[in-house]
Amino acid sequence: MTRATSILKCTSSLTFLVLIAMFATGFSSLLYEVVLLFNMSIVLGMTELATSVVIGTFIVGLAIGSWFGGRISSIANATTSFIIIEIIIALFGFTSMFAVSHLINVGLPFLRLIFSVLLLLLPTILMGMEIPLAVHIINKHQKNVGIDTGKVYSADTLGGAFGAFLAGLILVPVLGFFGAMALGGILNLFAALLLLSTTGNPDSRKLFLISTLLFLCAGIFILFSSTARLHDVQLGFFFRDYGVPPLETAITPYQRIEVVARGPYGNSLVLNGELQITSHDSVAYHEYLVLPALAVIPNVESALVIGAGDGGALRQLLKYNVTTIDHVELDPEVINLSRMYMRDVHRGALDDPHVQRIIADGRRYLEDTNKTYDLIIVDLPDPIQIALAPLYSAEFYALIHKRLTSTGVFATQATSPLYYAESFASIYKTVHTVFPITESYIVPSSSFSSLGYVIASETTNLTVPLRNISGEWYESTSHASLFSIPKKIRNVLNDEHIGISTDNEPFVYTYHQSGYYARGILDDQQ
Repeated sequence: MTRATSILKCTSSLTFLVLIAMFATGFSSLLYEVVLLFNMSIVLGMTELATSVVIGTFIVGLAIGSWFGGRISSIANATTSFIIIEIIIALFGFTSMFAVSHLINVGLPFLRLIFSVLLLLLPTILMGMEIPLAVHIINKHQKNVGIDTGKVYSADTLGGAFGAFLAGLILVPVLGFFGAMALGGILNLFAALLLLSTTGNPDSRKLFLISTLLFLCAGIFILFSSTARLHDVQLGFFFRDYGVPPLETAITPYQRIEVVARGPYGNSLVLNGELQITSHDSVAYHEYLVLPALAVIPNVESALVIGAGDGGALRQLLKYNVTTIDHVELDPEVINLSRMYMRDVHRGALDDPHVQRIIADGRRYLEDTNKTYDLIIVDLPDPIQIALAPLYSAEFYALIHKRLTSTGVFATQATSPLYYAESFASIYKTVHTVFPITESYIVPSSSFSSLGYVIASETTNLTVPLRNISGEWYESTSHASLFSIPKKIRNVLNDEHIGISTDNEPFVYTYHQSGYYARGILDDQQ
């Protein structure tokens, strides 16, 4: 073999190993991004803000890193620099979720935002340095910088595509957040070892390369064989949120679900870090959601419940012999976990034969069905995410109106008026644009401070009960007193500046982002 042939073969092998390393780093980078997108929404409290912070920081970090990478490649050994960078990024993959768990407890939202950006900035700068360093490594013996850059960029991008796709499809559901981030760390170490295997004499290179491949296989095997342990880590991840580890947690295509035992409050259902219901509050919450509407309808033959995966609303309907109930819930895992852990809430209602379960988007169901109902109950999470805003819009309420009988009644939870007075008012005013008869009422709650509801109809008088209904909290004899709204809240309801929420202008979401904890109207004390 001539010297020229030997050099060419060596160069070709080096290029191949660098491209494999870049595929691995691209895979880990997008894997990190997907996991952090989800978890930063818990830290920052808003999915949209978290998306902006994570994607924005990633882009800024990559830009800064690319500039530094080009500089460093001209003054330092590119291979050594690449190896050191991959080791540091791997450490980020192994430890970042622990840092995220501490960020949750930072009291001031502004500080959480600053610390979140700082946590992401260093690793993303290092990720940005990878491409210019990799191009310099394989370009030492060749002249065509354009082709080399294209190869490196393609390998990195293709790895990122696989990382993003497999993160949601397999890695996070199977390994959880910690396991998925640990896999990213293993891939970064694998990339470092690949580059390390290009140094030294030919015999040691082959042995080291084999060892590197064995390391990758062993790391992946250990991770996937440790899913039970990773699940335990996942359960304890939000320990600081609730004071106790969750009983169960699940990641679905729609949300993160947790069930937490909270002492005297009993088991609590938490969606995306937001408390939904506790066993302690369930009876009061669901009675006031369902029974006032039942009391003003002389005979309910059919009811539709949208959301309410915990089964509490179904329980109240079944107690009063509503025999035809359609239950539309988007996420079946909410029902599954509620069935197991929230029995004090549903008392078997989730499995009652009178309930017809429909796993679907509630709005899509209303668009597609031809059925009409005497009563429609909507029990959804608060509109803290933009994805929920279309379920609080005038267009959504118009679909509900279309599916009600002429004397039918619609009732919905309408967030906490004490914390989110503007949101509560916007929901009321939006419903009122569709239903000529619309009322609101507020009840106290130990977990939520206050609970707001909106009830509406085309023709039915909502303040006069037509039958005698009495639960543990609600009774029809005091029905009229429900609609006595405190002056401060009544002023907000009458405020002409409160916007009507539509698909194009989701005011209810906007108001929710600036509620009690930031600059809510109830804080504006004279």
